[in-house]
Amino acid sequence: MTNEHTTRTGGRMTYQNRVLTMIAVLLAIVVAQRVEILPDTGSAVAAQASRGVPAPPNAGAQRLKMIQELEKLDRRMESIEKKLAAPLDVNVLTMPEIKVAE
Repeated sequence: MTNEHTTRTGGRMTYQNRVLTMIAVLLAIVVAQRVEILPDTGSAVAAQASRGVPAPPNAGAQRLKMIQELEKLDRRMESIEKKLAAPLDVNVLTMPEIKVAE
């Protein structure tokens, strides 16, 4: 029976066998990472942080901070606009002497 299979496929692996082999290899890598035989990619970042290498910036935190600052500026601008929209009361206490150039 093995002779029939070998002669039908010409001694080469079929496409299905190749795909199953690749799935088995990838599954073995995942299992090895879970058992911590192989280092996980997340531990590389932790190792860099422990060596003093700065971690990549957190874009989400940066955006949140920018939004908060923009909201604070918006509140300040509204306050200024309200003050400027109201009539201004100006009292001049002392006026310097006006000199006319000849």
